Amino acid sequence: MSPHASFIIACIFVILAAIIFIGYVFGYRQQKRFAGLAESWPVVECRVVERLYLSADPMTYRYMVEYRFDGNVHKSIAKNFYRKDNTNKYVGDIIHIRVNPENPAICTLYS
Repeated sequence: MSPHASFIIACIFVILAAIIFIGYVFGYRQQKRFAGLAESWPVVECRVVERLYLSADPMTYRYMVEYRFDGNVHKSIAKNFYRKDNTNKYVGDIIHIRVNPENPAICTLYS
C-alpha cells in the first residue's frame, strides 16, 4: 500500500471518529437538557403494559405504559433519563412517570 493511500485511510478514520464523538456529545447534552425540562413535569401513576428489551450489558428495558392525564388515556414508551433501575418492573406493575403537559404522549420513568 502506498504512503498516500495510508494517509487517506488514516484521515478517513480520524474524521469518522470525530463525527462519532461529536454525535455522542450532542446526544448526551440533548438528553441532559430534556431530563432537566422533565424535572418540572407532573408525576402520574401508570400501568406497565409491555416490557421491551433494550440491551443485555447491562440488562435494560423500556416500558410501554398506559396512564390517564387530563382526562384522556395515553400509551407511551417511558424514557429513562434519570438512570432508574428498570429491571424490576413487569407487565401489570403500577409505577410513576413524569408526563410532558404540553405533549402528554411523552413521559419519563420516575419510580
